[in-house]
Amino acid sequence: MCIAICAFLFYFFSLLPVSLKCCVCMVSDFFYPNLGGIETHIFELSKQLVKKGFKVIIVTNSYNNRHGIRWMANGIKVYYLPFYVFIDVVSIPNIIGSVPLCRNILFREKVDIVHGHQVFSQQFILHAKSLNIKTIYTDHSLYSFSNNGCIHVNKILKHCMLDVDHSICVSHTNRENLVLRTEINPYKTSVISNALDSSKFIPCISKRPKWPRINIIVISRLTERKVFLLGKVNQKDVINILQRGHIFLNTSLTE
Repeated sequence: MCIAICAFLFYFFSLLPVSLKCCVCMVSDFFYPNLGGIETHIFELSKQLVKKGFKVIIVTNSYNNRHGIRWMANGIKVYYLPFYVFIDVVSIPNIIGSVPLCRNILFREKVDIVHGHQVFSQQFILHAKSLNIKTIYTDHSLYSFSNNGCIHVNKILKHCMLDVDHSICVSHTNRENLVLRTEINPYKTSVISNALDSSKFIPCISKRPKWPRINIIVISRLTERKVFLLGKVNQKDVINILQRGHIFLNTSLTE
């Protein structure tokens, strides 16, 4: 996947004047020290771009005491900006208030391409387009059309995607979802699937428990929209919880 995106960025680089050194600015609410798929995606892609000769900077939110400018071991510069976080690690969209910081970074680093990841990078993309900077947006997740949070996110994204030069989706279903949510031109979107190193992820029967024991493993970012950990539940509340679901999975052998 990183190689495919690198090739995609080389195409954008070819549209720029030859005399300019290409600087790619990765923008996302999700980055280290927070852990997850998007964070790893951005870091691995940035490493590959640096190897290809690009200059890469990363712009994200401040995390606890991590704020200001930090440098990673491979020479990637990271800006931890003091944006107000209102849920998980996602900042509140503040297009007007973010103007001074965003424009300062874009001018200081002489950014040629802004690569946004997830919806709340869009404020940075808007400022980039006002300076005639090429922009790319990568969408990593599916959003619904019904609950209040997704409705507002879709409205923001629909407005911001009008100025994006091109968008990347991690699956064909993701692409269909993005096109429906934003009503963008499907020909301005591409699918670059998430990569998997098949040489590492192979079955190992010897590590599995013996029959009849079955292990069920879930690896996922623990966010409110995915999982509720209820802990101990009173007997009188059990029926109300069971009635909410479509499927009941019992992982206990004794209950």
